[in-house]
Amino acid sequence: MNLNLEKKLAEEFSFMRHYDSSSNPIIEHTPYPAACNDGWFGLIHEICAFLEKEAKEVEVLQIKEKFGYLCFYFSAESKRDDIDLFDEIGKIANRSSKTCEFCGDTTTAKIRGGGWIQCKCNKCQHTQLMEKVTGRLEGCARRKRNYGTVVPSMS
Repeated sequence: MNLNLEKKLAEEFSFMRHYDSSSNPIIEHTPYPAACNDGWFGLIHEICAFLEKEAKEVEVLQIKEKFGYLCFYFSAESKRDDIDLFDEIGKIANRSSKTCEFCGDTTTAKIRGGGWIQCKCNKCQHTQLMEKVTGRLEGCARRKRNYGTVVPSMS
């Protein structure tokens, strides 16, 4: 996730702040940068807002993408006995399988393979495929220009 979005989380939620050795808050980034793309910012923000309202002593351990799903690891105690924090956070995080990790679109997003398993919408999937193909073609042209005729590999 880009630094500006992480800074927004750190500014709004105290448990998302990093502290220096003198216990002064550093708002430039969260303690553990989110290892996912910007499209899931809304889901992460929703999880943080829920934790701020319903939990105490929150410690965020890790935020990442794994097999196309948002994984939000945390430690906290519920303020109320009738709420299971892990179930509620799981419900929010499960929506990541239908939310594009890159742009946040929810209309055409689904988990897609092709090397790295990620949740992408049709537009982001197409854009990334075109970038991949264009990059390969440019690489072939560069090799041909620099080394004469090159036989493309079968991979």
